[in-house]
Amino acid sequence: MTNEKCTSKFVFAIHPTTRGFGFAIFEDSQSLVDWGAVTIKFNKNTQCLNRIFSLVDFYNPDILIVEDTTDPSSRRCQRVQKLIQNILKECQARKLQASKYSRSTIRGVFEQFNAKTKYMIAKKIVEWLPVLQARLPPERKPWMSEDYRMGIFDAVALAITFYYSNE
Repeated sequence: MTNEKCTSKFVFAIHPTTRGFGFAIFEDSQSLVDWGAVTIKFNKNTQCLNRIFSLVDFYNPDILIVEDTTDPSSRRCQRVQKLIQNILKECQARKLQASKYSRSTIRGVFEQFNAKTKYMIAKKIVEWLPVLQARLPPERKPWMSEDYRMGIFDAVALAITFYYSNE
């Protein structure tokens, strides 16, 4: 997994969640092509892999971006860690370039724009990509679980981190 310098790659970013995964597909750093939050009810890892790679087959991206769960600060559960490992293995088998970024790297990029929390990052993304305004969940209170739509913003943040790191 390398982070090659390029600003015009067709990028597919994936963010696994407890309910399935969020995704974002960019044609370039300014052009969001598609996005969504996919819910999987049974056999999550297998079904997620099937859905992710059906999207890969449809969009034929140049690079797939995921979170780096090997980073010591990662707090992702074992199921998600295994899913990301399987995604990277499948990318390797298909000769699809893949990159991964840690949460701390993503935060480092967005802190430059005064966005420190996940919600602040999502609001900054909406400023840059107003088409996502309708998907912005309300700010999370301490007693609330994370809104499933936040997976979309986490995937967009991964893609933006890729473009920002490679310009």
